Amino acid sequence: MQQQSIHQQKIVEYTNQGEYVQLEDYIRVNQTAQMNFSQALVECIQYTRDSEEHLQCIQQILKQQIDFNYKDNQGNTALIQAAKSGKISILNEIIKYKEKFDKKQFKLALDIAIQSEQDNWDIVETLLQLTQLEKPQHLIKSMRKGNFKTAQKIIEQYGASGQDENGDTALHIASRLGNLQIIKSICQKENLYKKKNQLHQTPLDVACNQETRNQLIEEEIQFQKSPNRKRKQEDFNENNQISQKSSNKYEDFNEIFQKPIKVLNDQAIQTENKEKKDQESQIPENNYINQPFYDQLISESLITLPHHRTSLDDIVKQLSFEINTFSQELNKLLEEQRPIIDKIVQMVDETVQSVCSKSRAFLYGSCQTGLNLLDSDIDIVIETNEQEKISLYKIAEQFKIQGFIKDVKVIDNARKPVLKMQCSQEFQNKLIDITISKNDHSGRKTANSMIEFQKEFKQFKSLALILKFYFKSINLLNSYQGGLNSYSILTMILALLQIKRVRDIENEEIGKTFLDFFDLYSQDIDYFNKIINIVPSQTENMQVDEPNIYQQQFPQFDQGQQELVILDLHNKGNNIASSTFKIKHIKNALSLAYSTILNSQKCEEPCFFSRYNKPVCCILKQIIQQSKNHHLTGVYKQKQPFYFFNFNNTY
Repeated sequence: MQQQSIHQQKIVEYTNQGEYVQLEDYIRVNQTAQMNFSQALVECIQYTRDSEEHLQCIQQILKQQIDFNYKDNQGNTALIQAAKSGKISILNEIIKYKEKFDKKQFKLALDIAIQSEQDNWDIVETLLQLTQLEKPQHLIKSMRKGNFKTAQKIIEQYGASGQDENGDTALHIASRLGNLQIIKSICQKENLYKKKNQLHQTPLDVACNQETRNQLIEEEIQFQKSPNRKRKQEDFNENNQISQKSSNKYEDFNEIFQKPIKVLNDQAIQTENKEKKDQESQIPENNYINQPFYDQLISESLITLPHHRTSLDDIVKQLSFEINTFSQELNKLLEEQRPIIDKIVQMVDETVQSVCSKSRAFLYGSCQTGLNLLDSDIDIVIETNEQEKISLYKIAEQFKIQGFIKDVKVIDNARKPVLKMQCSQEFQNKLIDITISKNDHSGRKTANSMIEFQKEFKQFKSLALILKFYFKSINLLNSYQGGLNSYSILTMILALLQIKRVRDIENEEIGKTFLDFFDLYSQDIDYFNKIINIVPSQTENMQVDEPNIYQQQFPQFDQGQQELVILDLHNKGNNIASSTFKIKHIKNALSLAYSTILNSQKCEEPCFFSRYNKPVCCILKQIIQQSKNHHLTGVYKQKQPFYFFNFNNTY
């Protein structure tokens, strides 16, 4: 027994000192019982630092025979201790062994993290991948504990519906606490003004002061005035019934309209189970999608299209003017940013070389190709050789002492570990993503291809900028949350341009190509049975009627698991849209935008670029505004990049 205690103490000692080499040697030489490792693991998590060396020690322990359900004298398991201490890197290592845990641990750990002293949303978010949020109990607990950052995130991503055992809603609790920001966030998500608890009190009745009462009254007035808020509530209440059945409402339409409707309905059925499954492990969102509503929009647009034939040319011309003006003005701003980006890359390279002299940092991605938005991340790859080992943690420590960096975080549980950083205000608070490559980096190869495509297709850059801006504006340019990544959008654009080239219609106005993009990807493509593929730039094998754009899915892609397949230009075995699960959201947004274009009207009051005072963006504003109304919650609406439309963003 005494010998076991000595072993345990040694393991804890080496781990707390971050001496992973000595720990590895000690474990190899000494035969230690499972109980020693299990006890040591819980103790180490409690006292060790969340640094690279200490994490490597934890990894050594986890490789041994561990009883993950072991509890110390206070009833703490390794998982619960990690949740209590707020050590995200250690937690991410532990949950790799999630199948060995009693599932009750996940719920308990989440409950502890929700009420922790640290208000650590990273811990809560990670645990929500393993267990479900209890609504509204967890939200209420976080507010009562004063963890308003966590509460805010829960409201944004999960809503604030439900009542606790006393009949209180989250709005009751926020009113008692007098937190005006939380009240505002709840009111943008839910209609809880008239909900009564068991004492027959509304949130207004329990408000802690007059300022809180005034806020509640103002929010309720805004709700009554806002048709979008009310409509979202109605859509949300009806959505579950609608989503459980496919719509047969439009079977009597003429044959010309049957294809797009069939594709849309089939897509809704095929994606339903996939989205439900994915949302258990991804960030859930209240689903306000009303599939019949979109079917009707498209059908009515197509029915009325013949009456618009005389004005369709005007629509295309106006779109062309707006897109060209948009890209010209954006390019001016991007040129102003370019010296800042170059300086950041230079300083990153110098910092990397101070740690690893033989390694270099290179820019890739949209900031290299010039297809970036003003708020795009700066993608950097550190290239090294096989002989030199580089640690993201070691580099992160060096960046923490650099004056141009104000925030550093290592994401080591991603498919490819990444170092995320934010620059200081002097460098416009730019966000940086850093990865490490020991071979030819696919990102740099792809970036070079995109530069070549810009030479080949004169419309490519302008289309890329406006479409990335569109998807960003409706929160669907984010693969981490189920949307599209930039590479996928660029490939979709190039697929269309290659089709048009083969059909010898590539010289059409850019407004027509823009319209064709929404037509193609909202109606003509059955994502479930087809793939999206492009051929290399300046290829000579283009004599076929259709280039390699649509074909049956390759055998390596399981139809039961994949809904959107976009092949990597340089690796045809890689689906670059594998993380995209909001297929229905994307297709519906495109359908709505297509309908809006066909039914667009001249603005009574022209829109203006904020800096140049040019009357543009009539149709573009209508597209984004309509999609924004139907696809974003109130909180997200405030965060979208409308830096080109109306200086005060009032529309």
